Amino acid sequence: RLQECGGIIWRMGDGWNWGRDQNPEDPRFCYMRDTDYVSGAALMIKASLFKQLGKFDKYYCPLYYEHTDLCFKVRQLGYRTVVQPASEVIHFEGASAGTSVTGTGVKRFQAVNHRKFFDRWKDALAVHRFNGELPELEAERAVRQRALVIDDSVPEPDKDAGSNAVFQHILALQRLGYKVTFIPGDNMAKIDPYTAELQRRGVECLYHPFYFSVEDVFRKRPQPFDLVYLHRYSNASKYGGMIRQHFPKARILYNVADLHFLRMERQAELENDPVLRQQAEQMRRLELGAMFFVDCVIVHSAAEAELLTKLAPQINVQVIPWTVEPREVAKSEKAQQAVAFIGGYGHPPNIDAAKWAVQSLMPDLRKAVPGIELLLVGSRMPEEISALAEKDVVPLGYVRSLDNVFERVRLTIAPLRYGAGLKGKVLESFAAGIPCVMTTIAAEGLDLPKALQSLVADQPQQIAARVAKLCRDEAEYWHMVEECKAYMTANYSAQRIDALLKQACAVAN
Repeated sequence: RLQECGGIIWRMGDGWNWGRDQNPEDPRFCYMRDTDYVSGAALMIKASLFKQLGKFDKYYCPLYYEHTDLCFKVRQLGYRTVVQPASEVIHFEGASAGTSVTGTGVKRFQAVNHRKFFDRWKDALAVHRFNGELPELEAERAVRQRALVIDDSVPEPDKDAGSNAVFQHILALQRLGYKVTFIPGDNMAKIDPYTAELQRRGVECLYHPFYFSVEDVFRKRPQPFDLVYLHRYSNASKYGGMIRQHFPKARILYNVADLHFLRMERQAELENDPVLRQQAEQMRRLELGAMFFVDCVIVHSAAEAELLTKLAPQINVQVIPWTVEPREVAKSEKAQQAVAFIGGYGHPPNIDAAKWAVQSLMPDLRKAVPGIELLLVGSRMPEEISALAEKDVVPLGYVRSLDNVFERVRLTIAPLRYGAGLKGKVLESFAAGIPCVMTTIAAEGLDLPKALQSLVADQPQQIAARVAKLCRDEAEYWHMVEECKAYMTANYSAQRIDALLKQACAVAN
């Protein structure tokens, strides 16, 4: 049973424990948010700020309202007061001072100090609602703009690029001033630690058994959304029209993740599969059709934007990658003779690339760099990839942090033969200062500067030659390391992504 998750102070200075006697697992009470005050039973503040404010004001001696007054003073200085539900405290309410405000005990000072508090803060309280009036909205008084994000499932950023992209765009929306609500439309599942991480960052996540579907959310939620962000075709096709009906004033953004029809067309051409070619044509019609329900279509690469503009000029297309910040990674001695291929194996192009790397590329790599080792890294690795293991081919599978891989390798490779969209495997490698030798498909949409274009090769012997040069030529290698980091800083910083997303929201308005 929940005692409180932050508190509401009403116009006359009286307070509510928000969430009192409710289920503590209710999504409303599980994400970090701004609040009028937090209980003195579990309050954290910087010591320097606490001293600056004079600590708890003796005006409220012996007790009551001193912590509420402190929270108001904190906001008066331009700081925020937030409640973090990940911090849990078991509190025996009333054990110290009782529960009666009319007796002779210290609890009576709650009523005495209520009047003192009101006299001090009545001007600030003038914008608050009266007691009990629309508490759902009053608990979110600080919210100015609301954004709804829908994806198939909770993003798992350490497992696939699509999850990383939507996770970073959620953070960007927060930085732009939106309160973000997330719905995992396919499974309505709470999947920790990923759901908990979103909640810890202030994202409201809706899930079973409190909500059973996206439609159930639309029926139950009183607050309209200013912006709806749909990730992937599956959600744009299912919910685009429904959102127009329920939230007619909302701007709708649709992030394609990657163009399914383009990936399927390339796979059909590679495999000479007429059935897949026909399916790709059908998917193209479906994907383009979904785009007409929305205000703005987001793609991650200029190549995709150019294609869509050619196919449907009337569609508003914006190119917005995702944030990937450069970082330092330590190197081990073994890094001289190891390369890695990174990819989520729930994605067919990555399975094809891993097989091709082992079966067609490794023979040339062994000749070009004797003693070289290939690490196969990524989530959802199937048996057919694990079975590729050899003395110099190591299927690692899922790793929690790619930095553990980058510490072991000199380079990464991205030998994709088909696919679409921006490749997270390349961005993560560059951000860690690890050059990536890649095919033309893998480089698509990166708009590489001239200094990095030598990393692109398509034939096994060419790829092996690029790898060999970077394994042997120290000057060239470290030059590439610096070029990779400079490229990432210029193109994938949080500041740039925020500006691009802000522009997309404005265009959609």
